[in-house]
Amino acid sequence: MVRKEPAAPPQELPDQEARVLGVFLDELLDLSKPDREGSDTARLVSLLPLELFSHRIAREILTVLKEFLSQPGTLDFSSLTTHLGADAGPVAARLLHDEGEQRAADADKAGTEGLGRIHIPLLQLKIRLLEDTAKNLQPEIQKAAVEGDLPAREAATRRKQELAEEIRRLKAELKAEMARRI
Repeated sequence: MVRKEPAAPPQELPDQEARVLGVFLDELLDLSKPDREGSDTARLVSLLPLELFSHRIAREILTVLKEFLSQPGTLDFSSLTTHLGADAGPVAARLLHDEGEQRAADADKAGTEGLGRIHIPLLQLKIRLLEDTAKNLQPEIQKAAVEGDLPAREAATRRKQELAEEIRRLKAELKAEMARRI
């Protein structure tokens, strides 16, 4: 009797990460677009920091997209999936499929075309990254206070305040964008 290993359940990405990557895949693999490499989506993918994504598969997909965009030639899904790990390939395929369905369902809604589809999720990801960065400054502030290193404490505190201001600004932008879409 041969015992088969159960198949691993498909990985679930956080909603915002899945939405953003789904749009990237949909936009970059759209064969009807003649200049994908020079598109706004390609520029955004090349500039987006990996730290914005918390899930390892999301980071892997973004890394491979960045690599493919930096190479000449056509970006197609079959060559993309051969460079993704065993977990990431099926996730990328599901994201691409789900995004196509979502785009069709949202076709008549304002703000759901092109990169407008990911404005809200990108804001949410940026806010999360900044909040995590600010939270991670607290031990640095405490260490500097214990060591009596006033310049280091003031610099870290100032950085945390700057992050808090940026977070407030992004949350206001997010609130306005969500209200606009209602």
